[in-house]
Amino acid sequence: MIKVEDVTIAISTYGERLYQALEIEKKFLKMGFKTLVIHQSIDKNFNVQNIDGSNLIQVDTIGVTKSRNLAIEKTKTKFIWFMDDDINILNENILYFLSKLPNSVEVISTRILNENGKYRKKYPKPGYLRKKRNILGIGTIELIANVNFLKLNKIFFPEFMGAGTKFPTGDEAVFVSKVIKNGGKVYHSDQAIIIHPDVSSGKGMDIRTVISKGLMIRLVFGYIKSFFICLYLSTRISKLSELGTINILYLLLCGVFSKDS
Repeated sequence: MIKVEDVTIAISTYGERLYQALEIEKKFLKMGFKTLVIHQSIDKNFNVQNIDGSNLIQVDTIGVTKSRNLAIEKTKTKFIWFMDDDINILNENILYFLSKLPNSVEVISTRILNENGKYRKKYPKPGYLRKKRNILGIGTIELIANVNFLKLNKIFFPEFMGAGTKFPTGDEAVFVSKVIKNGGKVYHSDQAIIIHPDVSSGKGMDIRTVISKGLMIRLVFGYIKSFFICLYLSTRISKLSELGTINILYLLLCGVFSKDS
C-alpha cells in the first residue's frame, strides 16, 4: 500500500497550457498529495509570478524529458507520479487505488482510461514485468517511481528523446529499462484512475516516430537483437502506416544506428 503523503505528483506543462496544469494541481492538492508543476516556456514575455498554494518551477528549456528529470531532482517524497497537463482523475477512488499498489518495488506501471472509460490500449497481465518487450509501450503518466532508487542509481529520462526533440517517442521504455538493468523491480497494476483523451496512432506513425522507435529498440535491447526485432516490428507497424513494410524497416534501422543526440 502507498500512502498519499508519500507521493509527489509531477505535472509537466508548456507555454499557456500552464493554467490547465494548475487546475489539475489543485485537484491533487485537495486529495493530500504533494505536487510539482514544471512549466517550460521560451517566451520571455510569458512570466507567471509565484501562485499561492502552487509548487511551481519555471524553466526556459524545451523537451518534456528535461521537465521529468528536473521533477525527479526536486522531489523529496519516496515516490514520484509523472503527470501531463491534459488528464482527468477519478478522485473518488484514490484511496482504494493507492491501497492496491505495492510500495516495495522501484517502478509501478498503472493503466489509463480514455474519455469513454475504456483502456487506452492493450496492457500486460498484472504482475512483475521481467521481459523487456512488456515495457516498450509504457507511457510516462502510467509510471509511479521510487525516487530514492532513481537518484541512487542516477536513472533519468534520455533528454535527446521525447516530445519536443528530434526523437519524439520511446523515452519511457529507455527509462524503465535502466531501472531493470540496475536491478529494480517493475510491477504492472491493473488499477486505473487517470483519464487521458485517445490519440489516434494510425496515420500519426510518421517518419520521425518510426526512427525514434528504432533508437529505442537499440537502447533497450542492444545492437544484435535490434535487427531481428526491427524485422518483426516492420510488419506490425506497416498496418498502422502508409509508409510500407520496406520503408518502415529502413527507418527503424536508421533509428538503430542513429547517434544518441
